[in-house]
Amino acid sequence: MEIEIPLSVKVSVDEDQVNINDVVRAIGKVLQETGVHLLKQVLKQWEERTVAALCGGVVTVGHRRKGSRGRDCQGRKGWIRKGETGRERGFTTRLGEMKLRLREMKCRDCGARLRPLLG
Repeated sequence: MEIEIPLSVKVSVDEDQVNINDVVRAIGKVLQETGVHLLKQVLKQWEERTVAALCGGVVTVGHRRKGSRGRDCQGRKGWIRKGETGRERGFTTRLGEMKLRLREMKCRDCGARLRPLLG
C-alpha cells in the first residue's frame, strides 16, 4: 500500500536569545503534530480504499450474522455505505492522542454494521 500526502511544515523559534536546544524543542513539537496529522491522513485514505473495495464487491468479509448467535454471514450480497459515526473515536498511539470519525457500512444480507478501521 502506498499513500502520498502533501505536507508543509513551519517551525517557529523566537529569534531573541535562541540556542540549539530551542531549535531542537521546536522541531520536536512540529514532528509530534506532523506525525499525528500524517497518521490521520493515512488512516482516512486507507479506510476509504477499504470501503470502496467492500462496497464495490471487489472483496468481502465474513462476520457474525446480526441477530443469530453462532451463525456467520459472508456478506455475499455486498455492503452499503452508511456514512460516518456520529461521534469521534479516540485513539492513543505512540505519536500521541487523536480523534477520528469512523466510516460505517451495512451488510446487505443481514444488516450488520462494520467499521473497517476497527476490523
